[in-house]
Amino acid sequence: MIHLSVRLILLTVVVFASSSAAAATGTKDAAKVDAAVKSALDWLVRHQSPDGSWSSEEHKGWQQNANRDTVAGVDLKTGFFGHDVGVTGLALLAFVADGHTHKSNTQHSPVVSSALAWLLGQQAVTAADDKHHGFFGLAPYQTPKRPPGKSDKKRVLDSVAYDHAIATIAACELLLLTKDKERLAKPIELALDYVFRAQKLRDAKKIRGWKYRYQGGKSDTSVTAWMCHALAAGKRCADAELIAWDEAAWKKAKSSALLWFDEVISKQTKKSGYQFPGDPGSVLHRVWKDPYPFTKRQYAMCAVNAAARLALGQTKSNRHVKSQLRLVGFELPEWILHQEGRFKPPRQKKPNPKKPKITKRKGKWSYNESKICYYYWYYGTLATAKSGIGWKKWQKALHKAVIGNQRQGGAEKGSWDNVGEWSPVGGRVYNTALLALTLQITPPTKK
Repeated sequence: MIHLSVRLILLTVVVFASSSAAAATGTKDAAKVDAAVKSALDWLVRHQSPDGSWSSEEHKGWQQNANRDTVAGVDLKTGFFGHDVGVTGLALLAFVADGHTHKSNTQHSPVVSSALAWLLGQQAVTAADDKHHGFFGLAPYQTPKRPPGKSDKKRVLDSVAYDHAIATIAACELLLLTKDKERLAKPIELALDYVFRAQKLRDAKKIRGWKYRYQGGKSDTSVTAWMCHALAAGKRCADAELIAWDEAAWKKAKSSALLWFDEVISKQTKKSGYQFPGDPGSVLHRVWKDPYPFTKRQYAMCAVNAAARLALGQTKSNRHVKSQLRLVGFELPEWILHQEGRFKPPRQKKPNPKKPKITKRKGKWSYNESKICYYYWYYGTLATAKSGIGWKKWQKALHKAVIGNQRQGGAEKGSWDNVGEWSPVGGRVYNTALLALTLQITPPTKK
């Protein structure tokens, strides 16, 4: 495995010579991390579609132990239909992080080459349609075509902006590593132009972010962060003179996005919200019914907020970066499933059904809800590694939670199960690609 360093974006990679990313961290888990990443990539290779893509809906892999894909009685044997662009982009990033490109002549170069060809083929080139031109995947207002008898329109219409951002980042990473301007420059320019156009002007204060649809709805921290990471990736390509770049549009988008990240931080608690200051965050009610089986007491949006700020050029000395990561440090990764809290809940004479039963012992929180959120773990890793704030404690907890719960045998060896809060959206490919990517994140190399 090739040593990689975190830079300013989702996982902007810089390749160094002949030492693994895990070994570079100097942890005793180095060999375990390398083995886990290798096993995850092998699983992704085995489950790549003939056309080069990965499916967000297929690859059940639950027959060996059906209970591992069930949370709160909900069957999680597959992911949502329609997010193949997003999970293919994540899988590509996992391979790129391990040093494989379509020009590297390494073990997995053919895998990357076929995936890239498929991904580029999903981009819309319709100059007369601003709402779709340059977009990777399904248009935000289109209904996907699906096999007869499987009507599932709503599941893809409200979150394809994520797919576009991830695909854009993957293309930028490959361009930075291969300098393949002939093949990648134009698609990336079109994709970034779409991101600039899609940003929503909310009011006279020019507080702008992004939402699921083109210039649509109230912005949210999650989509806004992914789009910022895509623009930051584009900026690095431009700095390397690999693409044409609109510097004025970049400065405008950057400054207004930072205003959004300021606005969603609660003045009282310092917690970042999803759409409002300090709110609990987004929930997946279309799958999880009340009582919601996942805790919302973690700080996912704080990690997202801090990582986006770092991507946009702010440093660990920024007061908001520090405040967000201080909160993240209180909630480290733990593999606690629904109703499997580490400690018994405290006795209450008059139980309050509106509040989860929770106690604190020896600095640890105990929940009735699950704490498994791969999305939070990814962004927490990205932000702590880039800033160095709380990095060692976070990394230790991450390795304990992730490596020990990877499938070790059977057809699904190397993958992770659909037990995370957002697993129903991208399925087993999402779980495996994102966690393989997360394990490869290391702090920037000191120059």
